[in-house]
Amino acid sequence: MSNETLLQVVESDDIKEYMKYLLVLGKENLPNTIEKWIYLKYTNVNEYRLIKYNYKLRNKVINNPKNVISEIIVAKEKYDRYLFNKNNKKGLIKGELITKVLGYDKFNYMEFDKKIKDNIKYFPKLYKGKDKYGEIYEVNMVLKGLKNRFAKITIGVRYINNKYILSSIYINRLKESELNNDNQGIR
Repeated sequence: MSNETLLQVVESDDIKEYMKYLLVLGKENLPNTIEKWIYLKYTNVNEYRLIKYNYKLRNKVINNPKNVISEIIVAKEKYDRYLFNKNNKKGLIKGELITKVLGYDKFNYMEFDKKIKDNIKYFPKLYKGKDKYGEIYEVNMVLKGLKNRFAKITIGVRYINNKYILSSIYINRLKESELNNDNQGIR
C-alpha cells in the first residue's frame, strides 16, 4: 500500500470517527473542522484521550439515562471561600489548577458554575457508598474551558434530603483504566 493510499484510509477512518463523536458530543466539544480533528488526534494525545473519554461517558448516559444527576446545588462558598480564596491553601491548590487549565478564577467562577450545572446531566453518576450524611456519588465529566482546553473534572456529590449537593470539585488525571473499564460504580 502506498503512502498516499494509507493516508486516504487513515483520513477516511478519522472522518468516520469525527462524525460518530460529533453525533454524541456536539460541535462545541470537538475541534470545529475535520482537519483540526486529525491534527489534534495525532499531535495532542492527552486532548484526544479526554475527548475519547468524554464520548465514552456520554454514551453511558445514552444507554442508561436514569443514571444521572439532573440538578445539583452548589454553594457559592465552594468558589469564593474554598477554590479561589488565597487564604484557603487546600482549596486554592485545586482552584489554581482550574484557572491554569480551564481559565476560570475568582472573577468568572459563575461561568464555571453554569457550565457544571448545564453539563452534569450528560455524565453518569457513580455510587461510592453511604455515610451518616447520606449517599455519596462521584461524577466524572470532561469540560472545555475558556482556554479552549479539555479537562477531566471530578465532582463529589452527596444526596441529602432528596437533593444532590456538590461536596468537592477538582481537575483529575485521566487513567488508562478509565478508558477501558465500562462498569465501574454504575448502580
